[in-house]
Amino acid sequence: MLTIIQAQTPEHIQQFQDLVTEYKSWDIEMSGKMGLSEDVLLEFGYQGGAGDLVAEFAPPNGRLFLGSFDGQVVGCAGLRRFSPEIAEMKRVYVRPAFRGKGWGRALVDAVIVAARLIGYRKLRLETATFMEGAQALYRSLGFDLIEPYREIPDEMKPLGVFMELNLK
Repeated sequence: MLTIIQAQTPEHIQQFQDLVTEYKSWDIEMSGKMGLSEDVLLEFGYQGGAGDLVAEFAPPNGRLFLGSFDGQVVGCAGLRRFSPEIAEMKRVYVRPAFRGKGWGRALVDAVIVAARLIGYRKLRLETATFMEGAQALYRSLGFDLIEPYREIPDEMKPLGVFMELNLK
């Protein structure tokens, strides 16, 4: 059975950080296949250390979620404040061996519920063109394509996909 928890203990935070490290490696590999330099991605998308990562998703304005199955951590998702009325979903990742089982949806659902409870009016995300499964999931949950809501390097523009969900 899949269990979604809010990561709060040092052990949970470490598990979240480990998953983000896996996600980062996968993202760099996939982006490289699409012609993006690792340096651009690291400079733009993965600045800051582990402490910064935890701080940006901390309550009361954010959340860190972990999904586990039979005691094994399978994925994560983060929610952070973008503006007083807008949240951003980041670092949604399910380990490859566990994809296609609905666990990504469960993690995203947890983020949506938390964003509503906190009082955000909109939930935004940025994904990549090669993340087709993620885009299909987001569309199925009501996310719509939007113009970029933040500036990204020119080299990343062909890969960037921006979406938003009205939470009200």
